[in-house]
Amino acid sequence: MNTPKSIIGLLFLISLALGSSTADGADLVLAVTTDFSSSGSLSTLSVQAPWISDNDVATIHSDAVARVHDRMIYVVNRLVADNIQVINPDADFATVQQFSVGAASDPQDIAVISETRAYVSRHNSNLLLEVNPVTGEHLGTISLLEFADPDGLCEMHRMHIDGNYLYVQIQRLNRNANWVPVPPSLLAVIDLNTRQLVDVDPGEPGMQGITLAGLNPIAPMQIDPVSGCLLVPEAGRYTVIDAGGIEAVDLSTWESTGFVTTEAQLGGDLLDFALWSSTKAYALISTASFNTLLLSFNPLTGDLIETMYNPGGYLLHDLLTYAGGYLYLADRDYVTPGVRVFDTTTDQLIAGPIDTGLPPFELLLLPDPSSHLPEPSSQAEGIGRACPNPSGGGVRIHLQSPAGEPLAAEVYDVFGRRIRAIAVPASRSDIVWDGFDQSGRCVPAGVYHLRLSAGKRLLDTQSIRIVR
Repeated sequence: MNTPKSIIGLLFLISLALGSSTADGADLVLAVTTDFSSSGSLSTLSVQAPWISDNDVATIHSDAVARVHDRMIYVVNRLVADNIQVINPDADFATVQQFSVGAASDPQDIAVISETRAYVSRHNSNLLLEVNPVTGEHLGTISLLEFADPDGLCEMHRMHIDGNYLYVQIQRLNRNANWVPVPPSLLAVIDLNTRQLVDVDPGEPGMQGITLAGLNPIAPMQIDPVSGCLLVPEAGRYTVIDAGGIEAVDLSTWESTGFVTTEAQLGGDLLDFALWSSTKAYALISTASFNTLLLSFNPLTGDLIETMYNPGGYLLHDLLTYAGGYLYLADRDYVTPGVRVFDTTTDQLIAGPIDTGLPPFELLLLPDPSSHLPEPSSQAEGIGRACPNPSGGGVRIHLQSPAGEPLAAEVYDVFGRRIRAIAVPASRSDIVWDGFDQSGRCVPAGVYHLRLSAGKRLLDTQSIRIVR
């Protein structure tokens, strides 16, 4: 870009303060779209009928993934582009910053700690990069060289933040042998306070990461609200039913607890997954003949429930569940590409394909701008900080309220429906929402509103974003 960095940084800061909102003032599905050749864009889709789409709202690289943090969109423009593009949806999806992360470095993901601090994983480097997304400044690097396979690179991929730690997928793909994963695949652990790599097993020689039972972690990770474990999707060796599936990692011990489900149970290479309830989740797989299928499975047993959609060909690329009771599917059909919508109660197709301009590649939730609120200020009565927020599962909420009449804490979805009542202890200490509704079902990704009241008097509200 030709615009001076100081001017772009100023635009970024100004954009954070803008009060305008997206056109419909509600949650949106954000689609990363591409022709896999020369063009890429972002499109949006309303989360419920009549499923209105707004296509090509921003131009991006043809090989990109994205993350949403505090309403800002961080696009990772991968190989050849090798940059981070920051887009503000509340300023007509303007690009407010764009900066290189190293020529030919092939960035894979961005983990945003705050508006001025983030980490970028890069496939063609052993250095995890720390950046300031406002200015584009490179703040430092953390070497992951010790995890490299025989080709000299560790192949870092997707990342997940939990508390004070950053978990980085280490694929260990041997470029000298057709990119076959070299055992073991790992999770590197970064202490966000010290900015240093953590040795998870100091009793063993060398630097140790979390050793995975499976191979080739392939997609974004999620916290299991039932167990609290980090769920790691793994593809194993492509076209072979082997060491792939969804693996659970206990973050209190930094050890794998084994597979939630395997490729053998699902019937193909895992591409991605989405949680819905304690007894139902969804997965995309690719068969040995490169046909992609949408499946439902039971995360308690790992067993397949049913094949929900089989279009034939390598066409399905991502999926997203939403609290309204919908599953969105990115379908890159050659004739009629778009987003298909399934009812999560019946698992039946109810809409689509909904046009996204270019074929969809990745789907994310873009929260309602009204949920993008500043941190609550110190006050005599109310809700203190909710942490983590956003959360992949459980959220601990600090209460700021003196002794007095009994308090009630309730969680509402974006449609104004009460989905959970949380008991407030007499001590008025912290309360925990585990990410489940009143019936014990894991809530999907979305924005939820916690209301604290005393009798008929509303004391405070705070928005909590659940990511899956």
